[in-house]
Amino acid sequence: MGLTDTRPLALVTGASGGIGQAPVRQFAEHGHDLVVNAEDQRLRTAARDLRGTGARAGAVRADLRTAEGAERLLAALEERTVEAAVRNAGGGRGGAFWAAGPSPT
Repeated sequence: MGLTDTRPLALVTGASGGIGQAPVRQFAEHGHDLVVNAEDQRLRTAARDLRGTGARAGAVRADLRTAEGAERLLAALEERTVEAAVRNAGGGRGGAFWAAGPSPT
């Protein structure tokens, strides 16, 4: 991914939009290298915008609901120690969890 090990590394999943963008910006402003993850096309733009702040950012487009996606992200992190992580992946898709829960009253 081309990131050096001279700066701390932060991982942020769900980093392409919404709430995930706030911690990414904080890490970038405080001298961290970043590995950002999301499953959608916006990830490339998010990583490019981070590089515009002077941060070094690698992007891993992967769906973490799948074993293949999780393995892809882990493979990208193998050479570095993650100092901080924000697990923000997921957009409320599906329905089995909500449907199986108690009825709201």
